[in-house]
Formats: sequence, structure tokens, C-alpha cells
Amino acid sequence: MNITRHTFILIIVLTSIIQFIGIECKNVTEPSTPQEIFNAYFKNLSLDIWNKQMPRSPATEKCIELYRAKNYEVAIEKMSKLAETTPQKDQWVLRLYWGICHLNLNQPKEAYTLFNQIDPNSSVGEAALWYKALAFIQSDKVEQAKSSLKKVELLENTYHKKATEILTLLGNL
Repeated sequence: MNITRHTFILIIVLTSIIQFIGIECKNVTEPSTPQEIFNAYFKNLSLDIWNKQMPRSPATEKCIELYRAKNYEVAIEKMSKLAETTPQKDQWVLRLYWGICHLNLNQPKEAYTLFNQIDPNSSVGEAALWYKALAFIQSDKVEQAKSSLKKVELLENTYHKKATEILTLLGNL
């Protein structure tokens, strides 16, 4: 009877430990604040995709090189000067990278202002909408983020699955 009692207590203790570890693991893997969600989902734009699809002026290319080098402050300065004179074909790409530079510097207001200036029907319109949603998350504007993410979700593009995941996470806040 003592062995059975000992085994029973051991089972209860082990069950409690397993449940505790499970709860702790869930909290570690699932972001629970807007900033944690932003950190989990924000990635710099994959440059390979745009390099193959988008011919750019040498001045725009130089700005993007600064972005690649993670020299965001200088890139922003150059992009702001270039925006006034850049050819129309480069405008949307330039503003996308410019906005992402601001996200890297924790300047979401500047970022979503730039993303709003991008034509949603342009070649980078879907990416701009995605990064705009992330800018709203970075600035704790959850309702605006949800609105943007719902639009991303409808597009069924590269960001569709991630948008759905973030909407679920934001719904749990």
C-alpha cells in the first residue's frame, strides 16, 4: 500500500510539472504584446525578389545599397532627397525601402506615412500594406493593424498566412 501511495504521489507531482512546463513553453513561444508580435514577424524585405523584377535608377540603387548595409539613417537622408527627383518607376520602391528603414529605427509613424503614399496597385503595393500593418503594431495601434491585416489576408499573397496568424494573436490580447 505504501508503494502504491508513493507511485500515486509521484504521478501527481510529475503531472503538475508537465502542466507547468507546458504553460511556460506556451508563453515563451507565443507573443503576447504588440511589440513582441512586431519583433516576431518583422523581417527586412527580401531584396532578391525586387532585384530581379524592378529595374531602378542608379541613385535609387545607391539608396538600396545603404539599406542593405543597414545604414538606415543615411539611407533615409538620401531617400528623402531623392524622392523629389526620382523617376515615377522608382517612387513606390523607394518609399517602401524608406519606410522599412524607419521601422528598423523604431519610427513607425514615419513608416506608415510613407507606406500610405504607395499605390496599392503598384508592384510593391502588397508589401507596403504588410509593412504598414507591422508599423501599426509597432506603435500599438492594434485596431488599425487589424484593419490592414484583414486587407492583406484577402489578397492571399506571400503575407496571407502571417496576417492570419497575427490577427489571431491580436485577438488574444
